[in-house]
Amino acid sequence: MLLRVALCWLIASPLLAPGPSSGQALEPTNVQQAAADEFDAGTRAFAEGRYAEAVDHYERAQSLSPHPATAFNLGVALERAEHPLRAWEVFAALEHEAADPKRREEAAQRRLSIEAKISILRVIADERAQVCLDGELWTVPEGDERVRPLKPGPHELRIEARRAALELVAGETRVVHLPPSPAERHRRHRRIIAGTAGAGAFMALSAAGLGTASAVVDDAGSRRATTWAAVGSAGVAAILGTTAIALEMRGAPRRSKIPAPAPCGESPAPAGAPPLP
Repeated sequence: MLLRVALCWLIASPLLAPGPSSGQALEPTNVQQAAADEFDAGTRAFAEGRYAEAVDHYERAQSLSPHPATAFNLGVALERAEHPLRAWEVFAALEHEAADPKRREEAAQRRLSIEAKISILRVIADERAQVCLDGELWTVPEGDERVRPLKPGPHELRIEARRAALELVAGETRVVHLPPSPAERHRRHRRIIAGTAGAGAFMALSAAGLGTASAVVDDAGSRRATTWAAVGSAGVAAILGTTAIALEMRGAPRRSKIPAPAPCGESPAPAGAPPLP
């Protein structure tokens, strides 16, 4: 049934180049034709129960000419070939990339059905942090959250020099949240301090300008108003400067007793490193 749905989807959106102004369709390019041939070969292999072969054909078709129907069929074939982790990744990507809301919903349903059989690990940590999962470096393109499907069972997670032995069960979503390190907190403090100091410098320059203006104004009333404005600007500048100094003192990095992390796969976390929460 799923295969029939995906095939109908592909028929509704053929892999053809846009037609000319006369309305006649152009012949498909060589790449598109090769992708269509791979898709057809994958469909035949799937119908005959050769799921691993179907996966290979769908993957080649998707690499040649990406299409939501190909991605959907690839996910189904991966499931049938007993590769639920890769199937989850395909459906998760399709859920975010498909333009049709109905297709996104179908991909989400497939993803959720797979999650009942696997485990999901979510790690929330600074994107600069070294995260190792089962001895391999876990990188993230952007943002602070990492999400990965895993086989149920034991896994080792290490973030910087802190480690945790995880025992995951089917259907579980484990969330590990590590607050920013002292060095990262200090970087954030420095950004705040830079903004505060910049505002203080602006107010100090304003006070100097107003002071100069009050010295050359002839009218007594205007001179008093300009003088008070200069005094007020100077006061604000002093407050901002004091705030910047206080933030600098508060955010100064303290010496940490946590040892530096070892490269992934070389050794376990050093002695003395606190465990992950």
